[in-house]
Amino acid sequence: MRRFLEELRLKATERRATVAAVGLAVVALLVLLSTLPLTSLGAQDARFAAVFSGDEEFIADGITRMITRPSLNYGFWWYPGFYMMTSATAALLLRLAGVPLATGAVLAPRIVAAFALAATVVATGLLAKQLSGRWRSAWLAAALVATTPAFFEYGITAHPDTLQLAMLSVSLCLLAMAAERATPSHLVAGSFAAGLAFATKYGGAFLVPVVAVVAALLPLRGGAARTAVASVRQALRSHLPRALLAFFAATVVGAPSFWFNLRAFAIGVSTHNRNVSFGYFERETAPGWHWLEMLADGGLVGRTWLWLSLLALLVVAWLLFSKRHARVRDVGAGAALRSERRLGYAVVLLYIVLYLAFLMLHSRMFEPRYLYPVVPALLALTTAALTDDALVNRARLLASMTVAGLALALLLVLPPRLELAAAVVRERALRPSHPCAEVGRWLKDQVDLQAPIAYDHYTYVPAEFQNVVPSWAMTDAIAAQIDARIVITTARIRDRFNASVNPDLWRYGREQFEASFAFYAAVESGRLPAYALAAQFPDCHGTRIYRRGVVPLEAR
Repeated sequence: MRRFLEELRLKATERRATVAAVGLAVVALLVLLSTLPLTSLGAQDARFAAVFSGDEEFIADGITRMITRPSLNYGFWWYPGFYMMTSATAALLLRLAGVPLATGAVLAPRIVAAFALAATVVATGLLAKQLSGRWRSAWLAAALVATTPAFFEYGITAHPDTLQLAMLSVSLCLLAMAAERATPSHLVAGSFAAGLAFATKYGGAFLVPVVAVVAALLPLRGGAARTAVASVRQALRSHLPRALLAFFAATVVGAPSFWFNLRAFAIGVSTHNRNVSFGYFERETAPGWHWLEMLADGGLVGRTWLWLSLLALLVVAWLLFSKRHARVRDVGAGAALRSERRLGYAVVLLYIVLYLAFLMLHSRMFEPRYLYPVVPALLALTTAALTDDALVNRARLLASMTVAGLALALLLVLPPRLELAAAVVRERALRPSHPCAEVGRWLKDQVDLQAPIAYDHYTYVPAEFQNVVPSWAMTDAIAAQIDARIVITTARIRDRFNASVNPDLWRYGREQFEASFAFYAAVESGRLPAYALAAQFPDCHGTRIYRRGVVPLEAR
């Protein structure tokens, strides 16, 4: 009878797990259904995508370069190649399906980003389940990631951030499993996923110390060493080389161009590292803890869930340092069962601390996207700790109240989160008829296709114009570079060069700032007689078109 009841219990558990896994898949499917239809909006060519994101333009141009040559060289060296290779493969499939390359080069990386966001949702949910032992934490974590407005926006944008998030979340889930189940295979798989994250956007580098710590915690095949230090040393010798080899193999498979062009990547990373430590354009003097304030933004974790994260840290400390709440794990066939503290929490917490410490101590480029790699891990840890099975087993009433409170917290933050996501949807829906499209029509009507054009980013110069030079900071030298007949400026660029800025704090130096400041001031005031204002489009990021040798617009 006891055996029969035990079988019934196991079958019921399996059914619940199946239903829970299907629920997680449904959340991921909803993410795809809400993002994929938006990926095609404003994707006619890279130049139009650049109206809204300069990153989308150079990514699309890189994919076009890879396909038309063909080559693994995509022409820029600040991101490794896994995202570019994945997107180029998708673009090639779209091309075979009849989609023009100009469109496919923008559409494909957006599609990859959408699928990567769905994978992040699933991986974060599984990570929370691994930590807590409860599917309810998986649902909460998945719902929070799926409704994070910043992730939603990047899930429909050609950018490697969401693919990096997916690889980081998969790696953390596998490493947590390796730590708690003492399985070297999960360590190797987690290290491979970390290598793919590194091959996407370098975030996997923060997982290398985590891989080493997990390797040190794994049991030895030949039995325990005499001392703890010797045991750690032997575990590292036994498990770490294979894990690091898996990491290296992932970078070779995912981004072979990284190793072919290692010197170029090293220079690019070094430059980007200096920029990150400096600030966006001006030297940033805000303290490092400003990153924590940014986490409280509603587009990321939000104030409510950030406070819950702090509460979760107390629970994690209780779980880690209280032997009463240790899990029993199997260390291998023929070996005795041994009790271990909840090492999965330690794995995730170590990663979070390493990443935030880097930002707080080094990075002063306060952009929300630099916080993305830590948000899914933090949400998984929070939902897991506050719904952990240790709490359920200890006080079921308290656990039920906690779960109800977390569900209420989720419901309270959903309306503002969904409103921010709806704003993204509205903006994307208007892209095909965006006022910048009128700039392109004006240029086609009024300017010869062979005319040399120097233009600021965030306006639209159609792809038919080939003799062009885009600029992030217009100067006389840039206009003279191609003897520009047309100069186009935008408010998003020229407004950066104003009298309130201290040139000595400019990222690219006083000389560059003063050259651009002088150019914008001269052309706007009419003190640059070679160029007269020919047209302006205030709704297209303040676009102004100056034409050489025509009557100024004001004089007509």
